[in-house]
Amino acid sequence: MKQTVLLFFYFLLSGLSVWAQSDYRPGYILNSTGDTIPGLVDYRRDSKTWESCSFKPNASSGSRNIQPAEYKGYGFDDGRRFTAFQIKDGDQSKMVFLEVLFKGRINLYYLRESLTERFFIQKEELGLVELSYSEEYIDKNGADFLYQSKRHIGMLKYYMNDAPSLNEEIERMKKPSMTGLISLMQDYQKLFSREKDTKVYRRKSYPFKLNPELTVGSIRYTDVPAEVSSYKIIAKGVYLHCWLPWINERLYLETGALWVKANINDTTGTYSQSYWKIPIRAEYVMPSKIIQPYFSLGTMIYSSKLYGMGDAISVSGGVRIRLNKYIRIGITPEVDFEPNTILHVLPKRIANYTIRGGLYLNL
Repeated sequence: MKQTVLLFFYFLLSGLSVWAQSDYRPGYILNSTGDTIPGLVDYRRDSKTWESCSFKPNASSGSRNIQPAEYKGYGFDDGRRFTAFQIKDGDQSKMVFLEVLFKGRINLYYLRESLTERFFIQKEELGLVELSYSEEYIDKNGADFLYQSKRHIGMLKYYMNDAPSLNEEIERMKKPSMTGLISLMQDYQKLFSREKDTKVYRRKSYPFKLNPELTVGSIRYTDVPAEVSSYKIIAKGVYLHCWLPWINERLYLETGALWVKANINDTTGTYSQSYWKIPIRAEYVMPSKIIQPYFSLGTMIYSSKLYGMGDAISVSGGVRIRLNKYIRIGITPEVDFEPNTILHVLPKRIANYTIRGGLYLNL
């Protein structure tokens, strides 16, 4: 169940990333003769960088699609670089852009397709090869055991057969990883040449980032009982925006808690009720410096002592205005939908809508 929930949110976040607008950054492309053409390149999530890239000579010009069969590569001024290669894909082969992680005596490349990470190494006299890896659970005497393939270990030893002192380090690499492989390439390089003869294209490390938002708003329900003459519902609390740069630098996981108090007048008199709203949504923030649009999609969990737990499909969107480097103020319309009784992920009807303001802290 836990894995199913995680997969659901991964594909939800990935879908928002695909739908979201382009994010052009200073970079370049390499044409078929290897000439560098400067311009702006669309900064895409990992699982799309291998297919193609979108390029503009300048901000006011139209974009064109750059394919690995026609161009030698592309890159960004911040250091990320991609090179075109033909690789095996099952029984077939295809042209892709591989991300360069390390250049030296042995080059290291990276490709990500959906949830799968693939690593490649290249040596001048041996060519390009994938460090294949797989794992699966197998039943042995009624118990599940994790089987991890070791083909990548054999391939690393073969490409580094002139450095037997690294065999122990290679053996410890049960599963290929970006950090581990870069470290291994550096250790190998040190045995033969000075470190200045190499270049690490390690992508910048991202700090953990959790931005709080103090918020207050008003809620209106669409289906109000006839005996209710008037009501007022105020919500206040804290939203938390957790940055997810490994999927897309514009994506956040939005959660937190709203305490809601409803003052109700009906035929029996005046009384109040309270409950909690807890959002779990994927949020996409548009690339803008002063006025920053954003939208989110996910679920809203309801909890009250009187009615117990419930949930709704939740959608929101709004703008935040920058006051300084650390503070933004925002206004957010928010709509919760009652889920369809047959297919829970589809909305049935609008349950309520909220207008709230927020003080957003960019920590």
